Amino acid sequence: MIRIWSPALGATGLCLLCAGFLSYYVRASWDWFEYAAVAAGGVLVLAYLLLNMREIFAALTQRGALQSGNALLMALLVLAILGLANFLASKHTKRWDTTAAR
Repeated sequence: MIRIWSPALGATGLCLLCAGFLSYYVRASWDWFEYAAVAAGGVLVLAYLLLNMREIFAALTQRGALQSGNALLMALLVLAILGLANFLASKHTKRWDTTAAR
């Protein structure tokens, strides 16, 4: 019976998480509402994931999902390398004078 309600649990959990973080963003303080919404949303999303673990695992091990995950991993790796190169370039500057008069 609870498996019938699991999509509703997941959707409600995501809505509560969004409401809690949006309320924090607007009010800029953690109050009882933000804590309660984020905690309840996290519990509901976790319950959804646990109830549908077999289906989620089956979907993530399909060929398309594995290829998409590999592409995402490579894109993140390229971004990390570019970020590291930018960080190092900003810390270790070197100038060359290539004008005719030097």
